Amino acid sequence: MRAEKDFLVVADAGGTKTQWWVWNPSMEDALLFEGDGINATVSAEEDIMTSVSSFRSRLREASILPDDGRIDVHFYGAGCNSGSACAKLDKAFKAVFGEVLGTCHYASDLLGAARALFGPEEGIACIIGTGSASCLYAEGDIVDSIPSLGFILGDEGSGARLGCQLINMYFKRELSPELAHSLEAFTDMRLPAVLEEVYRRPGANRKLASLVPFIKRNENLPQISALIDSNLKLFFSKNVSKYKVFPSRTIRFAGGVASIFKDRLVEIAASYGLNADRFADRPVEALGEYHKNIYLHERI
Repeated sequence: MRAEKDFLVVADAGGTKTQWWVWNPSMEDALLFEGDGINATVSAEEDIMTSVSSFRSRLREASILPDDGRIDVHFYGAGCNSGSACAKLDKAFKAVFGEVLGTCHYASDLLGAARALFGPEEGIACIIGTGSASCLYAEGDIVDSIPSLGFILGDEGSGARLGCQLINMYFKRELSPELAHSLEAFTDMRLPAVLEEVYRRPGANRKLASLVPFIKRNENLPQISALIDSNLKLFFSKNVSKYKVFPSRTIRFAGGVASIFKDRLVEIAASYGLNADRFADRPVEALGEYHKNIYLHERI
């Protein structure tokens, strides 16, 4: 049984950022921290180590974890579907936390989003952020999922996919002169610089997704509005529509891009006969409460 001095840590890691939820029974409210994104499949071991070390430093600053305490971790992240990816995470947590580390559980960011959005309920859970994903969720687990395939082969509707298509439109001279000049003022659009960022440096998906604020700012322009709608509709046609049996007609979304374009997603969902009734930009809070409730139930 977990002692009063022990801490429950829940992490929601995406391509752009990792959100950490920290709680123990002596605390009235959980603490929230935010750090660099972690994708256990593509991130180098040293980068994962740096991110976990940075989180440990934040805990020290908050005077958390006395010498005789420990932490139990539930880590949900992009890429946490393979043994090799989880092994990299395990290595980092053990190296950084040592003897204060209790148990570690690793699962996909999609399962984390589903549990945050639905808890004990059931429905269609989606992530539309830097990347995108979807699943059918029931009884606390994923029962079916169309693979997202990443930002090169898939990730329809995502920030990375939107940025990718915007850059394509710019260099193929499809943007109006005014919009092209505005984009040049927003970010470096010199061809060598763009190719270097996308093809030769790590974090290309984050670079592409960084164009979402520009897209949002110009969403009422016909070209940009069409870009957004076509991508979000493609997310439904390539993913959601493929599920033949829905556990319910409710669909919910996690991720910053979903929250930004919430109204459009509600309309598209309705065209499929689905009710989009919840959007969570910070699912880690609901996910933390999910695990907190399990812990409290186990103590009864």
